[in-house]
Amino acid sequence: IEIGGARSGMDFAQIQDKLGKTSFRQTWIETPINAAYELEYRYNGRAVVFFSRQDKGANSIMSIY
Repeated sequence: IEIGGARSGMDFAQIQDKLGKTSFRQTWIETPINAAYELEYRYNGRAVVFFSRQDKGANSIMSIY
């Protein structure tokens, strides 16, 4: 699945080149020790979130809410 040219597997810089600059936020999985990072965009009334365990967003996973 691709949204605005962005898809899972891209890093955050590649995603921002396609969808525009936005800040990313640090979050965590199950416990704060397990850091994760995400970018969020609004697209056609939906939240599109790119999630990665890497601080530069390598190998991101896209979710649509």
